[in-house]
Amino acid sequence: MTREKETQHLFMKKEVTMLRVISLIFALGCATAHSRPPPTRTTTPAPTVTVTIGWHWVPARWHRGVYVRGYWRHPTHGVNRRPYRHGPPHTYTSQPHPHSVWVPGHWAGQGRNRHWVPGHWQNRPPPRR
Repeated sequence: MTREKETQHLFMKKEVTMLRVISLIFALGCATAHSRPPPTRTTTPAPTVTVTIGWHWVPARWHRGVYVRGYWRHPTHGVNRRPYRHGPPHTYTSQPHPHSVWVPGHWAGQGRNRHWVPGHWQNRPPPRR
């Protein structure tokens, strides 16, 4: 063989070897890609959410060129024009105990943590004799 044919023969051998290696890599990769199913996860049920429907604030807005002030709205009691800073109107429940005192709702916290604490009945000690 001439030198040129030897070089060509060597080059062909290298090409064939490279193709074999590449096909082997692909074959092994494809064979093991989905050999077993993914592990199953145990799912915990979603927590139940309890929604208390009560007073909610409807912000002020412009309606057909007229400024409408914000107000409190309740599905049962309707609308109350009390200002936002005073909190929602009081909806008293029946007095649970003769010595219970109604504590009105109030704002608590500061900044982004500011929230409304609704009014509630609080037991006080019976009067002294």
